[in-house]
Amino acid sequence: MTRIDDSTLDSFAKNPPASLCCRSRHCGVASSTPHSSAVAGMCGGFLISVLWKIFFSEATGLYEMVPGFFGGIIVIILVSLFTRPPVRAAGDMEYVVRSVREYGR
Repeated sequence: MTRIDDSTLDSFAKNPPASLCCRSRHCGVASSTPHSSAVAGMCGGFLISVLWKIFFSEATGLYEMVPGFFGGIIVIILVSLFTRPPVRAAGDMEYVVRSVREYGR
């Protein structure tokens, strides 16, 4: 187990986990994904990154962003499966499809 000291906290301050650096709209999260699942994925990815850094980083040698990123994606998928899509998701998707078809003409 890694002791949390100034260098550990400094590494998170200088290079925060990728799960907190991007917003859900800029990461390609589908419009049918509820906002709650995107927030849960960012929080879950951050928590996994921190726990990985503290407990598993020295033993595995794997950079904490990798399990944090994939853990965040898994959390997004799981929360999306158990929550309802936003009300306007179907209408937004139809608008995108219609716009793309018109642009291609």
